[in-house]
Amino acid sequence: METKTEKQDTRPGSRGALRSRLDDLKTLRDEVRVKVHLAGMDAKDLLAEMEPQIDRLEHELEAAADDALEVTAKSLEKVATSLRKLRAHAERS
Repeated sequence: METKTEKQDTRPGSRGALRSRLDDLKTLRDEVRVKVHLAGMDAKDLLAEMEPQIDRLEHELEAAADDALEVTAKSLEKVATSLRKLRAHAERS
């Protein structure tokens, strides 16, 4: 569990900053879920593939040692980019 100090620390790469980015990613996922609900099966399949990645990232963030935060940050950005692409695709559908 994160401490109040970790949550307030928003320096790039800090646990607090990564927690904030993960929260943003989860919000983006929820938005995509709504759009995907109205989209085709392909988009639903793509979202289903990303769900375990988001869950894994959340677990990794909780367990990550400070030296692993950079790896987690890169993973967060990769999944966020995929979700943004999926959202754009769903908006065009």
